Amino acid sequence: MAIRFDKNLNAELRNTVRNFNKKVVRAEQRGFRNLPRLEKVSELKARYDTRSDLIRELRRLKNFNRGDILRKVENDGGAKAVEWEFDFLKGNIKNAREYFTREYERVSRRTGRFPGERMMLDTISSKLNLLNRDINYLSQSEFRSAVAATREFQNAFANLQAQYRGFLSEVEWVMDNVGISREQKDEFFAKFKSLTPSQFLYAYDNNDIIGRIYALYRKNEDGSVELTDTEENAEALIDNLMEEADQIVIDAKANAD
Repeated sequence: MAIRFDKNLNAELRNTVRNFNKKVVRAEQRGFRNLPRLEKVSELKARYDTRSDLIRELRRLKNFNRGDILRKVENDGGAKAVEWEFDFLKGNIKNAREYFTREYERVSRRTGRFPGERMMLDTISSKLNLLNRDINYLSQSEFRSAVAATREFQNAFANLQAQYRGFLSEVEWVMDNVGISREQKDEFFAKFKSLTPSQFLYAYDNNDIIGRIYALYRKNEDGSVELTDTEENAEALIDNLMEEADQIVIDAKANAD
């Protein structure tokens, strides 16, 4: 069930994030390293599906203090880290498992459509196997890998936003290079920009045309950009995308999580 963000919860989110980020910045200025990353309200809202999980994370952020980055902890498996890293893993490992389980199911549904998907599934499976372990018995290397996987879950929303913006930027570049009119561009972007990042991900997974658009755009080592196909073929593909845009958007809004 979606979280209802009322006035009080929104205020608590803003205050908690602001105070937590101040503590992290202050610690960095004092020379501490291996610190938690700064938080964003929008990412916290997207990261948690239940109010109880969100409140638990807010409580963890509120309780963060200097001692968390000074106290060293060792588990029964021999892993050593500062206390905040153990707290971070304990507080987020359940949600990270759920995230990678959804990712495994999502990639499984499209296996065979895009290159490298079997390897991607194997990688996700390895992360799930690790995150299903008792963290009290992880070795040092296993603990580091578990923290890295949990941070990947933590960064997932920001990465998806970047992917979405990148796609729109690439489409605009291709349109500019094949002579699409300003009116046509505006009409297309008015539709596609109404999607949320998760709705865009659904559209990407369920429409070959989006992957083919990505393949039209190549950035070289010197920073220059070029088409990977003829202008004629690129224009035909863009025309196809614009024709299908209405249905792609409708399907994504109806079916995305």
